[in-house]
Amino acid sequence: MAAAAAAQPTSSDTEGHPGGGWNGIMEDHLKILIATDCHLGYCEKDLERGRDSMQTFEEILKLAQEHNVDCVLLGGDLFHDNRPSRRTMQECMRLLREYCMGDRPCAMEIVSDQSRTFERNFGMVNYESLDYNVSIPVFSIHGNHDDPTGEGTLSALDILSTANLVNYFGRADQVDKIEMAPILIKKGDAKLALYGLGNIRDERLYRTFATKQVKMLRPSEELNSWFNLMVLHQNRANRGPTNFIPESFIPDFVHAVVWGHEHDCEIEDVHDNTISSTGPRILQPGSSIATSLSEGESKPKHVMLLELADGLQYKLTSIPLQTVRPFLFRDIVLSELDGADPANPTATEKAVARVVKRMILQAKADAPPAAKGMLPLIRIRAEYTGFDTFSVHTFGRDFIGKVANPKDIVLFHRKARRAAPTRKTPGTNATADADDADDDDVPEVIRNDHIMVLVKDMLKEQKLHVLLKKDAGDAVERYVKTETKSEIANMVSESLDRAVKSLVSCGESDIKKAFKKVLEIDVKDADLASGPGTASSTAAPATSARGRGRSQTEAADKLFGGSGRKGRGGAKGRQSSQGDDDEDAAGVTRTEQRRSTARSAKRKKPPVIDDDDDDDASESDGFVAEDSDRESDGENDYVPPTKKKHGRSTAAAARTTKRRRAGGL
Repeated sequence: MAAAAAAQPTSSDTEGHPGGGWNGIMEDHLKILIATDCHLGYCEKDLERGRDSMQTFEEILKLAQEHNVDCVLLGGDLFHDNRPSRRTMQECMRLLREYCMGDRPCAMEIVSDQSRTFERNFGMVNYESLDYNVSIPVFSIHGNHDDPTGEGTLSALDILSTANLVNYFGRADQVDKIEMAPILIKKGDAKLALYGLGNIRDERLYRTFATKQVKMLRPSEELNSWFNLMVLHQNRANRGPTNFIPESFIPDFVHAVVWGHEHDCEIEDVHDNTISSTGPRILQPGSSIATSLSEGESKPKHVMLLELADGLQYKLTSIPLQTVRPFLFRDIVLSELDGADPANPTATEKAVARVVKRMILQAKADAPPAAKGMLPLIRIRAEYTGFDTFSVHTFGRDFIGKVANPKDIVLFHRKARRAAPTRKTPGTNATADADDADDDDVPEVIRNDHIMVLVKDMLKEQKLHVLLKKDAGDAVERYVKTETKSEIANMVSESLDRAVKSLVSCGESDIKKAFKKVLEIDVKDADLASGPGTASSTAAPATSARGRGRSQTEAADKLFGGSGRKGRGGAKGRQSSQGDDDEDAAGVTRTEQRRSTARSAKRKKPPVIDDDDDDDASESDGFVAEDSDRESDGENDYVPPTKKKHGRSTAAAARTTKRRRAGGL
C-alpha cells in the first residue's frame, strides 16, 4: 500500500458526491456487524448469571450469519479478565469455530499490506489462509480488560489470533509515538479504510494526542473515495482533565468512530445518509452485558449493522439483543416514598420491598421472549437523608429465587452537598466544586477517578523496596477500572519474581548483607514499638547490639544456606540462655525465649555424673557441655559444639566406648 503520513491531516473533500437515496440491497455493498464490550467470562462462577455473556455472544454470531455480513468488528473487551479461565477460552473458541468457519466464500478483498497490519497473525488475514475455511472473519482490537500484559506482553486475543479465529489488530508498539496504518477493504465499489487503536491509559494517550504524536496514514490513490472508519477503546465521558479522549482529537477526515469502553448504548438508525464535513459520527453500541448495576447499564443492549456502498453512502441499523438479562434501575427518595417512616425502619423496609416487587413484575412483562425465563436484575438507588438504613443483605433474603442479584438490590446514598470553597482542577485553570459529582452521588462513595488521585497521593508518601510505585499505581488503576480481583496479586507476584531473579544474580555475601540490613530495620522498628519498660528497651545497648548481630547472622545463614553453628541436633540444639546470660536474652525476642524454654523442658535431662571414666562430657542433642567458670542450671545454657579430634568429636568417641563396653568388646 502506498501511503503518505501526515501529523495533522486535513478534512476530506466530499463535494460532488451524490446525495440521492439508498438504492436498497445491492450485491456489491459491504456489510459489517459491530459490537463492543462482550466481557466473556463475567460472573462465570455465579450459578444464575454465569452463562449470560456467552449466551449473548452466541446471539451476536448468529446475527452475523442471519444478516449475511462480510465481517464482524469488535471494539475491545471481548474478555472480562486479562487471563480468562480455560472454560471461558474454550467456550469462546467453540462459538467462533461453529459460527465463523464454513465453506461460504468471503467476497471482500484486502488490498493493503497485510504483513504490517497482521504482523502477529502470520502476516495475513485469517480467511486467506489455505489451511482454514473462514466464512465470517472477525476483526478485534483489545480493551482495558484484555490488554496485553505480563511476560511477553500477550493478550488473550493473541491466542485466538494464533488459532486463526480472530484478526487481532490495532496494537501500538509505542505509546508516546503512534502511527496507524489502515486495513484497506474493497467489495465491489465499496471501499473501507479501517483504523484500529487498542486501549492505552487515557492520560498517556491524551498526552500523545495533545503533542501531535498520533499519525494516521492515508492511501495515496483515490484519497477521497474511502470510507474512513476508526475503532478505539477509551473513556469518552470526561472523567478528569486528561482521563478521557476528547472527540476533537479525532482527525476530520475520519467519517465514523466505533467507540468502545462506554457501556451505555447511544446509537440511532441512519438511512439515506451521505458523508458531510461536519466531523466524525460517533457509533457507541455499548456493552452486550451489564457488568455493573448502574443506570447506564440498564438501557437496552444493541449491536449495529453498517452497510457501505459507493459514493461514501452508508446505512446504519441498530439491532436489539434478545438474550440480555432484564435489568431495571430506579431512583427513589425515602422521604417521598409511601409508607416510609423515619421513626420506624421496619415500615421503611416494607415500603422499599413493595417497590422491588413492582419492578420484578415490570421486568418480566417487558422482557423479550428469549429472556422470559431469566431472573431480572433489580437496582434501587435510595436517597435516605433523615432515615436510618437497614441491612441490604437481610433485605435481599426475601428475594432469593426472584431476582438475580439478591445481595445488592438497594444502594443507599445521601444527596451530595456542595462545598462553598473551590479547588483548582490539576492541569487546568478552571475551578471545580470539591464535592462535584455526577447526578446525586454520595460523598461517602468515592468514584473511580477520585480513587486514583488518593492512591497516587498515598504512594508518594511510601518508601517501597520491592514493589515499584509505578507498577502498584497501574495495578490499582486496572483493578478500579476492570474490577479484576487478580490485578494486584499478579503485580505483587511479578514484582517478587523480578526481585528473586535479581537476588539470584547477586553473590551470596551481597544477599546476606541486604538481609541483615532488613533485619536491622525490623529490630529498630520493634524497639521503637516496644517502648520503655520492655525487655528489649531495658537491655544494655552494647550487649543488645551484639545479640542482634549474632541472631541476624544465624538467620541469614539459615535462610541462604550458610554454615551456621549446627551439630547433630541441628537448630534444636541452639538454645538461648536465660537467667544469668543477659547477652543472649537481649538478642532474642520474647517469642523466641518462650519457644526455647518449651523445647528445653521437653529435652531436660539429669546432669551427668563423672564416673572417672573417659566420658567427661554430657550428651545433649549432639552437643558437649564444656567446663565453665560460671554456674549453670543445666536447662537453657547455650552449648557450642566441641572441636573434632581426627575427624570425630569427643562425644562421638564417648558413645563408641560405651557401645563397645556394652557389647563386651
